[in-house]
Amino acid sequence: GKTRRSDEAQRAQLKAATKQALGLARPSVFAAFTRGVDGTLSRYGGEELLAMLPDCGRAAALQSAERLRRLVEQRLAAAAQAVTVSIGVATLSDVGEPTMEALIRRADAALYAAKDAGRNRVYAATAQGMQAGRPTE
Repeated sequence: GKTRRSDEAQRAQLKAATKQALGLARPSVFAAFTRGVDGTLSRYGGEELLAMLPDCGRAAALQSAERLRRLVEQRLAAAAQAVTVSIGVATLSDVGEPTMEALIRRADAALYAAKDAGRNRVYAATAQGMQAGRPTE
């Protein structure tokens, strides 16, 4: 019925927005938001992206995440796409069990904290709990 068509339309719009966000993963754009921090950005699940920034501490990761959030927001707004970007950050130093699975679980928890706080935000998982990211200049 009508609800199913609406759900399908929303999924199509989300898929298109994710594809546009992935288009921002070109090396020049990636370098712009990480400001020289080495790393990779890839699709992780349906509409989730995973950025791996080796040798990057929490403060630099939060700054990079906030720059990415703003970049996607600005680019998609310019394309008349109403999309929010919520980002979860986790670092190995803040994960009790230093495994890739634990790191991804903590980043996912931070992502959901960002969504629960109102979306279009950056949150980091720390040893003490969740920390809201600070906007960057």
